[in-house]
Amino acid sequence: TAFPEEGPSEIWLEKKGFTRVLESEIRIKRNLLLSETDWRFRSDLSPSQEWIDYCQALRDIPQQESFPTNVQWPIQPSE
Repeated sequence: TAFPEEGPSEIWLEKKGFTRVLESEIRIKRNLLLSETDWRFRSDLSPSQEWIDYCQALRDIPQQESFPTNVQWPIQPSE
């Protein structure tokens, strides 16, 4: 199915069933990014506030107003 010429609206995406697929794909990516940070939160390490905020921003992605059609991904802190 081709996207409408003016771009996909949320209603169009929902009708075509793409919204649920998109939500699932975003959650998979988010969970992968979170799993890559797990080692920073071991009991013998103290993550920086930047890493704590980054992980919280990843967890908050599904609550973004434009989720799932326009996700604002947080920027991973530098080491």
